[in-house]
Amino acid sequence: MRSERFSSDDFDHYVRAAISAWETAVELREQWNQFDGEEQASHLEEWPSTNIILRRLSEYVAKHKLTEDQKAQWAKLRKLVAEHEKDLEEMGYRVSVPASVRGREAA
Repeated sequence: MRSERFSSDDFDHYVRAAISAWETAVELREQWNQFDGEEQASHLEEWPSTNIILRRLSEYVAKHKLTEDQKAQWAKLRKLVAEHEKDLEEMGYRVSVPASVRGREAA
């Protein structure tokens, strides 16, 4: 997933993947303390790729005009991040959110 080759179709795919990753992590919150350390680690180990995807999506948004569907998906992802970033950090996720995700809406 190179940023110079990140297309509109890539955005569509990866924004949905990021939403799914965030939704899955949020769903685990209620049962998180019931997991042993190994189970928790297995959920946490792939999270850095979600951070990379979020950064690449943010870069794409800064440089491109989004379609209406892309705007809706981007808004959904931003809402998940805003509402659950602290929860995920408390669970042990190493959440890295670009400032632009917290900033202005996409044009």
